[in-house]
Amino acid sequence: MARLGLIVVDEEHDNAYAQQDGLRYSARDVAVKRAHLHHCPIVLGSATPSLETLDNAWRSRYQHHTLAQRAGGAAPPSVNILDIRGLALHGGISPLLQTAITATLARREQVLLFINRRGFAPSLLCHDCGWVADCQHCDARMTVHRQPASLRCHHCSARRPLPVQCPSCQSRRLVSAGLGTEQVEQALVANFPATPIYRVDSDTMTQRGAMQQLRDALDTDQGVLMVGTQMLSKGHDFPRVTLVGVLDADSMLFNPDFRGEERLLQLLTQVGGRAGRAKHAGQVIIQTRQPDHPLITQVLRTDYQILARQLLTQRSQQGLPPHGAVAAIRCDSRQLNQGLDFLQRVSREAPHTNAHQRPRGGGRIIGPLPAAMARRAGLYRSQLIIMAENRSELGHKIRALVAYADTLKKPAGLAWFVDIDPVEPF
Repeated sequence: MARLGLIVVDEEHDNAYAQQDGLRYSARDVAVKRAHLHHCPIVLGSATPSLETLDNAWRSRYQHHTLAQRAGGAAPPSVNILDIRGLALHGGISPLLQTAITATLARREQVLLFINRRGFAPSLLCHDCGWVADCQHCDARMTVHRQPASLRCHHCSARRPLPVQCPSCQSRRLVSAGLGTEQVEQALVANFPATPIYRVDSDTMTQRGAMQQLRDALDTDQGVLMVGTQMLSKGHDFPRVTLVGVLDADSMLFNPDFRGEERLLQLLTQVGGRAGRAKHAGQVIIQTRQPDHPLITQVLRTDYQILARQLLTQRSQQGLPPHGAVAAIRCDSRQLNQGLDFLQRVSREAPHTNAHQRPRGGGRIIGPLPAAMARRAGLYRSQLIIMAENRSELGHKIRALVAYADTLKKPAGLAWFVDIDPVEPF
């Protein structure tokens, strides 16, 4: 574009802007840099801005514009935190949520149910011997799918037939453990046979124009049920949706990623914001077994920016972005020790670094250690975490490490790469 005049990044907080294969980069950050190079304005839009973007705005690096009220003057939805401990659930739906769904449909309004897991159930296990259906290529369990019946790995896309008996003890008492969108859809069909039901996840929304077809189907004055994953939370306007149910908020808690709480806050705020966007009042019901968790109790009841400031304070105390800089040197290898040994040599012998200690300037190197998922698609994954007080210091350390790593002989099949501001959990 020879005369670039404006760049708009919608939903700038979305992790989909981070390229995690091949060349690692953030499309949002590239857009900011390109706007700087072209001397043109850039607009980063989001109801739940990333902490990095908010920090830049609060430091006056960015101009900060806020919309103080919803479009059309709609009121924020009411929020009900529902403790489901000890309750009988049918397809993940509690009796109170079932009653709310029935009342909403009776008013010819629409319902959105959110669960961030596709498939029928996250795992399959044997009730007699404890066997679990694991992926043969990843350190992950295979997900049960019923449409069509199969076991699938959501990390490497491996598939195999759904067994009728345990391969370990030949028992036929195989149990689907956990909850997914297919299972919720099945329960809704049984409970609301006369209501149109739409499942929205990456298994159903595969064709071009699928989301527009869904919008057209929702343009009706009758009650409709939707169940889906985070695809439903990304800025869509469903004006007739007045009830949003979050079936399992706990599945997003206790994430190993330091950005986990930020993402939980963003996701619940976004999906809750689908309720009551037009003339009818909205309601959000969040089902949880952790009703006293600070984020669960405050989300949607406290302004997003207040909660974001609290998370920023925690990041500052821990020296994590945006109050610090983080990078990872990651290895994929045929054997785990190959990657760990390679990174050990990099961290121990590279000039201007001091592994496992805080060198001059306050930075440090952690590892090498296996990735959060140590094996994926048949390859073992290891990593070296580099932390620094700022980007400049981080760049100095990374350049020294990369220059040295380039001189090392590496085993056949080993590949390594640098990830700045990694979005994948450590």
